[in-house]
Amino acid sequence: QRMPMGPWREANHNIAVLPSSIKPSMIATLAFPAPRIIYDFYLMGGSVQGVTYPPLLPRPDFVMLETSQGERIPAVHVKEPNAKFTIIYSHGNGEDIGILLKFFDDLARNVGANVLAYDYVGYSLSRLEGMAPSEDGCYRSVDAAWRYLTINRHVQPEHIVLFGRSIGSGPTCDMASWGPGLSCGGVILQSPLSSCARVLFGDAGLLARPLDPFPNYAKVDRICAPVAIMHGVRDSVVPIDHGKTLFSLCKNPFEPLWLDNSGHDNIPFDQTFTYVQEFLESLETSPRIQYEDQYSSWTSCVLCSS
Repeated sequence: QRMPMGPWREANHNIAVLPSSIKPSMIATLAFPAPRIIYDFYLMGGSVQGVTYPPLLPRPDFVMLETSQGERIPAVHVKEPNAKFTIIYSHGNGEDIGILLKFFDDLARNVGANVLAYDYVGYSLSRLEGMAPSEDGCYRSVDAAWRYLTINRHVQPEHIVLFGRSIGSGPTCDMASWGPGLSCGGVILQSPLSSCARVLFGDAGLLARPLDPFPNYAKVDRICAPVAIMHGVRDSVVPIDHGKTLFSLCKNPFEPLWLDNSGHDNIPFDQTFTYVQEFLESLETSPRIQYEDQYSSWTSCVLCSS
């Protein structure tokens, strides 16, 4: 049932509330206790596709995406002149596109790529329409972003780079590890988690695998595209062991970036931009590993010329 959309509401952010297709679990509920972020929302009388909030009002690149289940999620599509690649950006837990707008603009300008950044189902505007966040909702959200680019904007899959920060590594790894996402041009993981349970319980999290949201460790080895990983050595939220574990499992790894003086939320923007730019430049010349279905149920990848 949809919530009434009055003139002012506040965003209440939660993530990993329901793991995929199972009952609620302690892991899913407590995995990432997000800070409470408050925004002023108001009704625009339909002139900007319904409810929105002030930072997005003057932006011509604001779009509303629709998931496979008809949920509406906000997004911004920042375009850079003469860009070859488009980055699909999956943000972290305690943030949404409203507070990251300047970062998206700076990212596009500094790395020379278009950026499509979206919110998860149950975040920001979609929460006003009665949606709740969940693992499956995150997967539906990144799929909506992919379909918008490939169907509505006719972007070729090999020109799409999936970028996930923190818990955004979950939908990023999922999208890149099966179906149409296998043909993406590249994957960037910043401060990624190997799984939610492993963040909470370390190696003991293996015992919680049936209840474990975002099991990236079980998906990253199915990604055919080059994978670039950056992680702060001093990360106390998602320890660097998570990034190193995922790196060791990659079929097609790019040189990782381990930042000695950085934690989870303070990786310098200039180092981020430089690393992303170097990765994008490498995609121009490196051979691609593409998906090949050899009449079996197993995912296989073959090395192809660029």
